[in-house]
Amino acid sequence: MKVFITGALGGIGALLVPELIKQKHSVSYFVLSGKKNKKITQGVRVFYGDIKKKSDIVGAIKGYDVIIHLAFASPDICRKKPSLAYKINVEGTKNLIQIAEESCKDVKIIFPSSVSTYFYELNKNSKKIKSLRYIEYTKQKLECEKIIKSSSLNWSILKIGAILPVEFPIPSNLLNIPADTRFQFIHIKDVIVALINASKIKKSNKEILLIGGGKDFRMRYKDFVRDIFRIAGFKIPKDNEFSFKSYLTDYFDTTKSQKILRYQKHHYKNFLKEMRHKAKNNKKFIIL
Repeated sequence: MKVFITGALGGIGALLVPELIKQKHSVSYFVLSGKKNKKITQGVRVFYGDIKKKSDIVGAIKGYDVIIHLAFASPDICRKKPSLAYKINVEGTKNLIQIAEESCKDVKIIFPSSVSTYFYELNKNSKKIKSLRYIEYTKQKLECEKIIKSSSLNWSILKIGAILPVEFPIPSNLLNIPADTRFQFIHIKDVIVALINASKIKKSNKEILLIGGGKDFRMRYKDFVRDIFRIAGFKIPKDNEFSFKSYLTDYFDTTKSQKILRYQKHHYKNFLKEMRHKAKNNKKFIIL
């Protein structure tokens, strides 16, 4: 399988690319030029360019089976610089799709969206929508979903839930969500499996799938936080030490996505074991 990845140097890309190479797939990057980005994994073909410029994309995406579109401005950039984020996210996606339709008609687009778009659409006519964090990020994800769905290309849209941190978080940074909020997390390695399987499995074609860790990763937010504090050796926080500002999320059904993609490989205990190892081997906690 020949795979073209935008935004391949982010957190997901860092794990996705090695796994694709391990599975003997041919991988190409599309990334911004710069000294940092010049340090590219061996065995990967690289195209340097800016997704905001159509001219940079032309010629880069011919002959691929799959495009995994990871390039997207972060929630913080969407909040602080919405106009810049819109150019990267929405206009960049338009550019990518238009060029793909012209030069790579048989390609399949895999778009990792956010489960926040699911909760946005579920609650858009209620007062709850005000408690959706990073609303601009969510709106731009939704707009990109519409662009992809209305294209002539094949596609899969994965609405991904809260990804558990790769590095050990600073415990004191975890108290900004209400204690009793119902959260559904997912192990990042399961996200990688979902993306790769969506690229290969025909039953995922033209499907919008909710991606989460399943029942094992459903918990009250305070239980996740207390597990982290316990591993760090910190005093366990009480409910009244958490934020009281509501946070729009909940459990969601992953039965359909699991049936199609078979991606739920890890358990919450795997994550806790990894965090214990990181806490033991790192003197400093790393910010989420």
